[in-house]
Amino acid sequence: MPTIKSGVETQFVQTNSTEVEISPDKKSLDAKDEKFMGEFYNNSRLHLISTMKSDFKKYVNQLRNENKEMVFPKRQTLLLLSDTRCDSSDYCNRNKIMHIDMDCFFVSVSLRNYPDARGRPIGVAHAKGNKSDGTESWSEIASCSYEAREKGVKNGMFVGPAKNLCPELMIIPYDFEGYQAVAKVLYDTVANYTLDIQAVSCDEMLVDLSSLINAVDGIDILSFCEELRKEIYNSTNCTASIGLGPNTLLAKLATKKAKPNGVHGFKGKLTVL
Repeated sequence: MPTIKSGVETQFVQTNSTEVEISPDKKSLDAKDEKFMGEFYNNSRLHLISTMKSDFKKYVNQLRNENKEMVFPKRQTLLLLSDTRCDSSDYCNRNKIMHIDMDCFFVSVSLRNYPDARGRPIGVAHAKGNKSDGTESWSEIASCSYEAREKGVKNGMFVGPAKNLCPELMIIPYDFEGYQAVAKVLYDTVANYTLDIQAVSCDEMLVDLSSLINAVDGIDILSFCEELRKEIYNSTNCTASIGLGPNTLLAKLATKKAKPNGVHGFKGKLTVL
């Protein structure tokens, strides 16, 4: 497994500029260049996601091997999160699947370097914007903020058309080391409570809460989710949304209702909590 930093070491940089200056040393390589493929994979969002998904599946297995007794001391803190509704096992079992998804992951992580830009329409891409000769940039937007989405900008859109649609759109660069660091914090935080984790990607996971519910009598699941979200935010300065449901499908649908930066679940079959 590639080395993943244990802490979030990205430095916060104050900036009042409307654009992010990208080092002139980083020139676009022609496909004929012998370094082209290496640079492509080093800077490819899709390659990063697929690689990190595999890495974190291995990481979860590593954590299980290191904790074969499945001892989770931090579960003791959950005894304070009691809920009389969970005296009924039926209630808890209906909400035993938890889906965690970081909000605008690439934007949130990259924005830690540009705190003054929070609240603005933001896109993460290699290029800054349209070219000096007046032609449009065809660099792909990996992720965009909710403010940008309100202007019609979408993930996967090219920078040029996006800037024409939203002239105030600010393009910020990738932070590959930051993505790894934040993803590791996400997985480590959940692993303090349970290892019934299914890695979906670097910023998303499914968790079976059955063993946790059985181990902690009367646990308030919603309060537990809020505690998790608070821990993740305090450690990464990035928000996460959580969906709860009786199965994977409903848990993911609940997450869509929870976004951004919230918790949502189902009580009974379809009634919203």
